[in-house]
Amino acid sequence: MPLYKYTAKDISGKVHKGALNAADPEALKKGLRETGLYLSGFTEKVDKNQGKKLKAEEISTFCREISTMLASGISLVRAMNIINNRDLTPKLKYAFGELLSSIKKGIALSDAMELLGKTFPPMLINMVKAGEASGRLDETMEKMADYYEKDNRLNKSIRSALTYPIILAVLTVCVAVGLMTFVVPMFADIFDGMTLPLVTRIVMTISNALTDNFVQIVIVVAIVCIAVYFIMQIEKVRFGIDKLKLKMPVVGKLLKIIYTARFARTLASLYSSGLSIINALQISKDTIGNRYITQQFDEVVRSVRAGNSLSATLAAVDGFDKKLSDTIAVGEETGQLDSLLVSIADSYDYDSDMAIKRLMTMIEPLMIIILAFFVVVIMLAVLMPIFGMYSQIEQMGNV
Repeated sequence: MPLYKYTAKDISGKVHKGALNAADPEALKKGLRETGLYLSGFTEKVDKNQGKKLKAEEISTFCREISTMLASGISLVRAMNIINNRDLTPKLKYAFGELLSSIKKGIALSDAMELLGKTFPPMLINMVKAGEASGRLDETMEKMADYYEKDNRLNKSIRSALTYPIILAVLTVCVAVGLMTFVVPMFADIFDGMTLPLVTRIVMTISNALTDNFVQIVIVVAIVCIAVYFIMQIEKVRFGIDKLKLKMPVVGKLLKIIYTARFARTLASLYSSGLSIINALQISKDTIGNRYITQQFDEVVRSVRAGNSLSATLAAVDGFDKKLSDTIAVGEETGQLDSLLVSIADSYDYDSDMAIKRLMTMIEPLMIIILAFFVVVIMLAVLMPIFGMYSQIEQMGNV
């Protein structure tokens, strides 16, 4: 229940201040009156954990626990009590406490989740509704536990694949800046008056610019980074970047597999749980992670509603791996679409893992080559004049 900070007066007119949990302002007024206080003003204190999204790992654990306890014959209220009494983070304590409070009032679990705003994803809410309608909530929660466990594993794989290149990129910048601002300036006096090679002149010019205007350059770079960040928040820009990702050589093909894996796993979970294909498509599109592909789903839904086959409709989507539509076509012909969707989802889970590993295999050597290139260029810029100077000394000695 919301927490209200109130100001109230007793019968003698003395002012009292405090905080009280109440369902609404009317309940707050009534509660204070029972203690001999009369409400004169209040503000609702918003819990900082209210509306915070749960991570895939947290949702998976929650679904698994609910599934296990419901399958063992434990009531939903008692199951939520057991979960809520554990040592939890403030975010989970708030979410599960609100769920328990709502369920005790007779509100269905799916409706209680919906009342928490963005805390639980729409897909989970719709799946719980389907489970409640079919009387198989324990099985539904088990499926959702598997789904979010795989989703968490995929996200972790992507983060792991990106971590190493990001570290190398930062290291490359740090090494380049360090060499330019500390090492190269040490040779400036030595090279004074000499005829320098082109690469040395370029490196010395960059070094002088960095050394003389370091603070200004840092400020400009910071402003550019902030500007890029805000530009990236523009919907049209993000849409264009998502489209460009799919057109990139090699990388685009690997990303298609990852996007297809997300869609296939979501669609399989929803459709096999009894949701209509239209509802399943509308929910699945939000889990893909690419705006360019997602935008095409309005036409996908219209096409399926018009009576066109799902396989033919998905084959026209730019951004999906073609194996998806071919497998769905077989499922439609044999009447085993639900089982084939599960099978293709498992297949794409494996394919996405392999795609991430191949992506990492390509990025790591590329970043090492870039780092080596900067170091070699700076070394050549320093060593070439030195070797030239030694050659001149040697020639003078021979004369």
